[in-house]
Amino acid sequence: PHGDNVHRTFKGNRFVPVLCFESLYPVRMAKNAEDIDFFTILANEFWNEDLSGSDQYLFNNVGMAIQSRSPIIRSSNSGVSAIIDKNGHIITKRKGKDVGIISAELTKKTGSTFYEGFAGNLYKLGVIFYIGIVGFAFFKGLFNSGKAKKQRA
Repeated sequence: PHGDNVHRTFKGNRFVPVLCFESLYPVRMAKNAEDIDFFTILANEFWNEDLSGSDQYLFNNVGMAIQSRSPIIRSSNSGVSAIIDKNGHIITKRKGKDVGIISAELTKKTGSTFYEGFAGNLYKLGVIFYIGIVGFAFFKGLFNSGKAKKQRA
């Protein structure tokens, strides 16, 4: 289903390039993780003068690596570039003006996770529950309104 986004390396490893803000959407990332061996995150953080924002993106990506059991290669201009393994360990990183090449040996993703199979379903259940509560409150209000009119009459 996500074949248009999946690219291959010369060795046949499958990956999806993701923009930095897109990596903050866990359901989308989980769906992409079904078809790949690793993620690449392309971050344009040149605008960010304070590196604490870049650190927040990085630690969000650590959580995503753990959740999807997929390694992440993160490249940023002026932010934090890093390689994160599938267990969420930051193998190597460069921060801010520390320019250069980073590299590491990674183990590809092995199998899918419970979250990938469940991704999006909790959201759907929440929406259904919310609509049910609102509907219940609405009809209860109508019922109580009708009851009050009968008591006045």
